[in-house]
Amino acid sequence: MSKSSSKTVAKAAPVEVEDVSEKKDGMNADTRESGLFFNVNAYRAFLSEKVRELMKSDQLAAGTQATDDKFKISGSHVALGAANEVLLTYLIENGMNHTTKSSIGLYELTSVSFRAAVTHSAEFAEMFGQYVSKYDSDMTYTSAYPVDVKRVNQYIENRHGNNVRLVGDAFNFVAFLLLRFCNIVVRDMYILTIYKGSKSLSEKQVKCALRLRVPSTLYARFVQRIDDADTRLEAWKKSKAPEKKDDEPAASAPSKDSKKSSKSDTTKSSKSKKDESESEASDDSDAESEDEASDAESSDSESEEVVPVKKGKSGKSASK
Repeated sequence: MSKSSSKTVAKAAPVEVEDVSEKKDGMNADTRESGLFFNVNAYRAFLSEKVRELMKSDQLAAGTQATDDKFKISGSHVALGAANEVLLTYLIENGMNHTTKSSIGLYELTSVSFRAAVTHSAEFAEMFGQYVSKYDSDMTYTSAYPVDVKRVNQYIENRHGNNVRLVGDAFNFVAFLLLRFCNIVVRDMYILTIYKGSKSLSEKQVKCALRLRVPSTLYARFVQRIDDADTRLEAWKKSKAPEKKDDEPAASAPSKDSKKSSKSDTTKSSKSKKDESESEASDDSDAESEDEASDAESSDSESEEVVPVKKGKSGKSASK
């Protein structure tokens, strides 16, 4: 879809970081393995920028000094991408209900088709009813949405075949709704995370934000897609992790208690050996004393005269 030069271009979507795992199918590894079609890294960049803007806005309102604190993106970008695919699919399905099929079996969806879908759908009326009037046809919302027109058209073709086409300013209106949806969800995620006292944005915050904004009749559909993407991505990451062999446990540094126990055992062993040595020396000394006593008794029996004796250095008796 060509963009009119007279339109006001909305703030451009943040540039996503290039993924070295990009393949011929145009997807990075995380997007492909999670089973999604929209680049999850584009939503990561979107999340980071929007949260930074919200944080600075709060600091300005509170009159506090601006800080460069960063929030950790932990799975929330995948969940947000999955939620956008679900919402777009539901928009297309409802838009087709308000479009007459052409003689060649083609559904040409316009902004009028989607306005009717939002107006006549109880779920969409609850989600977007108050925002439809804020749509400005002179604004180019496609430039601010994380996913480009070509990618969205490919997704629509994959899901609904070649008989569905967005014409006129249809995609600009759809981009307006999707962008509004993203901003609302990210704002709610930010508030929930701050209230929790955390700085980590996970898929749980996305689900909580959706619970606040999405009607109960649609909520299960969003959660199912998010859980499926998260499960598939985690399974892939685990399959890439190196396996530990059972017969080769990881070596660990000895603990303080084990060191003390080892030292105590060594000390006890040395002391035991020393006691044994002293015991053997004592036994030898006792044996020699018994021999001396025996010799003295023998000498007394041979002569009644008492002959004084003097001990030599060896400890044995020596007669003068």
